[in-house]
Amino acid sequence: MPAIKQDEIGFGRIIWLGKNLARGQFSSDYHSLEIAEDGIKGDIYKGMWREIASHDVDYIETDGVAKGDPVLNLRQITVVDQSEVQQAGALTGVTIERGMLRENIVVQFTPQSAGQKFSLLPPLSRMVIGDDNPKVLILTEENGPCRTICQPMAVHFGSGSDLADMLRINLTHRRGQMAMVRSGGVKDVRIGDTFTIFPPMT
Repeated sequence: MPAIKQDEIGFGRIIWLGKNLARGQFSSDYHSLEIAEDGIKGDIYKGMWREIASHDVDYIETDGVAKGDPVLNLRQITVVDQSEVQQAGALTGVTIERGMLRENIVVQFTPQSAGQKFSLLPPLSRMVIGDDNPKVLILTEENGPCRTICQPMAVHFGSGSDLADMLRINLTHRRGQMAMVRSGGVKDVRIGDTFTIFPPMT
């Protein structure tokens, strides 16, 4: 019996690419990223495994893990939607520059259904990048804003904890998605590449 092609959730275009070169720093911009099975080449969050960190509060409270324990890396890549980030900045009264969220991919996302937010796409949705030898990412979970991200931004803007708290509130449901690589091989993903979002496989 032939497979039935799933309807897409949405589509879009990549407008910025970045790489995390060191902890505690904003991500640096790149024209292309080399993405393999375990993430982005040269990015510090690349790898099939990662260590539990102090901000993994929910996992620590529920999973019986402690800081430093190895877990499957569901956070190889960070993807954000430009319009959501702009909304968060406007609500806060600042311009959130690209790289400040330590993102890897900034997209212009067009949903099939009105009101669908990129940050709230269903877990395990698939982001298929490119038509020729596509690279497939699994959107593993919504990326929640934490003080580790917001405090350095507040310092950059010359303010303190009040601004950090405002950023954290206004970036909630606007900080995009965490992703891991689903497809094999290596692909150069470039600014201008198009993508399609498909629902979780059934």
